[in-house]
Amino acid sequence: MKLKNWFTEKHNNHVVLYGTVYDDKTGNFDEGSSIRTSYIKDVTDVDGEIIVTTVNNTYKLMNSDYQEAKITCSEDGKKKYEFLWK
Repeated sequence: MKLKNWFTEKHNNHVVLYGTVYDDKTGNFDEGSSIRTSYIKDVTDVDGEIIVTTVNNTYKLMNSDYQEAKITCSEDGKKKYEFLWK
């Protein structure tokens, strides 16, 4: 599933995504629907594409006018991600 024009928001010490959803193979969302995701569990860079796993789904983040995702690794090899406002 793809999420375009996305941005994050903090809810009860968890982060969720808002955006426009496309290519939903589950049939839960109409093409181009505006959604709020469940809480983010993981963020991964796969061949230069940002993949976000939430409690309920997995999204490939597409273009956003609002934010970008940055993934780094600490010296001990632990992955860290953050969402930066443009």
